[in-house]
Amino acid sequence: AVDLNTAFDVIRALQVTFPVGNQMYVGRKNYLVIRILEKGTKAPVFGVTVSISWPGQSKLLTTNEQGECSLEIEPEQAGKVRIYAFKETYIEEEVWLPITEQK
Repeated sequence: AVDLNTAFDVIRALQVTFPVGNQMYVGRKNYLVIRILEKGTKAPVFGVTVSISWPGQSKLLTTNEQGECSLEIEPEQAGKVRIYAFKETYIEEEVWLPITEQK
């Protein structure tokens, strides 16, 4: 039996997704679209702060009503792009994308 007087906490977590791809190349303009969803429900999350950093650069963006933000980056060297999404009352998520040499 379930005790109806028991309090339950709701845990909500963010999920970083890339609706148009996530390939990053050195010396080329890369257009990155980031969509932040709520894990489980897959609902877009508005107002998430997204920190994006790569060798020598960083940007802070905020998601729109569709849970999206975007930017164009032109990395000067190989390495990784760090995407860190956070919003109060959510468990944050961090994703790393490799920056590769053009083929």
